[in-house]
Amino acid sequence: MHMHLASMEESKDKKRPILFFFSSCLIIIIFFIRGQWIEGHASSFSYLIPLIAFLLFSYIVIVTILRGTILFPPKDMLLLFFIAPLMPLLSILLFNQTLFPSAFLSLELLLNFLVYYLFYFMISKGYLRFESVLYVIFFGALLMSIWIIFESVQLDDLRRFKGFPIGVNFLAHSLAVGALISVYFAFTIRRSVIFTSLLSAAAIINVLALFFTGSRVAMFGFLVALVILVLVGRIISWRILFTVFVLLTGIVLIIYNLYYDEGYQSLFARFDIDSMLAVILGHRIYNWGKALELISLESLLVGKAWIYELYGQRVVSPHNIFISILLYNGLMVLILFSYSIFKRLYHVFSSKTESYLRKAFMVSFLVIPLIYASSSGNYTRVFSIFLILGLIDGWFQFRNNRLISSRNEG
Repeated sequence: MHMHLASMEESKDKKRPILFFFSSCLIIIIFFIRGQWIEGHASSFSYLIPLIAFLLFSYIVIVTILRGTILFPPKDMLLLFFIAPLMPLLSILLFNQTLFPSAFLSLELLLNFLVYYLFYFMISKGYLRFESVLYVIFFGALLMSIWIIFESVQLDDLRRFKGFPIGVNFLAHSLAVGALISVYFAFTIRRSVIFTSLLSAAAIINVLALFFTGSRVAMFGFLVALVILVLVGRIISWRILFTVFVLLTGIVLIIYNLYYDEGYQSLFARFDIDSMLAVILGHRIYNWGKALELISLESLLVGKAWIYELYGQRVVSPHNIFISILLYNGLMVLILFSYSIFKRLYHVFSSKTESYLRKAFMVSFLVIPLIYASSSGNYTRVFSIFLILGLIDGWFQFRNNRLISSRNEG
């Protein structure tokens, strides 16, 4: 059955190269090269996200009109993305605030839903393979990692790599996702030992570049995802043991050699236990506390969207996706979002059609951006969360459609 599904997916990919091209562009921009559009730079790659998303959505609309069938997303996601953009607009009326910050938040939320729905639709309809998305992220992360390493080793003193317009912590979380996919491929693609070693080497390159970014939260997210993949996957074979051995040995040897290089002492200092505790117990908890102090009984229902961000100005972010939703969108949206996350985790774990390794990968795939968004960044800019949610929902819908079709044919 699995091979049959894979062959059907592959045939759909080959028939729609243009769709695959634009989808790949959207994935690469979201994960690796988007900038900060709020500052108003016309050259920011972020402006390509709504442009490409609109082009793909236009294609979906045309297909829907021609075929006469509408594919609705799961009810909980539909409800979430109806209420979430609505709350900022209600806050304008209830608290007599200006239009822009709240309206901008609503637009960003709608864009996140559009990203979710695009990949949900394309995967569930078989227009895009689940593995095709993984390959795009894998090669994007590998190329980006090679460039980061090449640039970093030429610096006399490296505290953390900052050579790209994208936020360094966001880029690091994308590299962590790429490293996870490399390990997953090494576990599942059954070829020679040399091929497995090459995939392990790709993971080492990703992790080394991740280390050069100095992102503690992304490194922590990768380690948590790796533990989930190995332990929950429930497959102990020579391939997995060999991959983990090569991965850990390579990373330890490289980092051990770098430790005695004076040019990397500032970088290693970022991973010092005292330094990490200072950030967690100091800056992060301070931001979380300040954000919670801004929440009042009056704003608990609809949030305070008007303080989300001021155009061209930098404001203190809660650096936590759950606190951010509570602050900007209110309690109802937080409950819906949390329910949607836990529902998908439960759906994955309770699935009887997927292997333990596949289920472990889906969970760890989602865990990395969730950990990142729980400690860094603006939550509406972490498109990877909703892209991955769309992939997961789309895959299960695709499998369900094929199972129903097979039963009818039988």
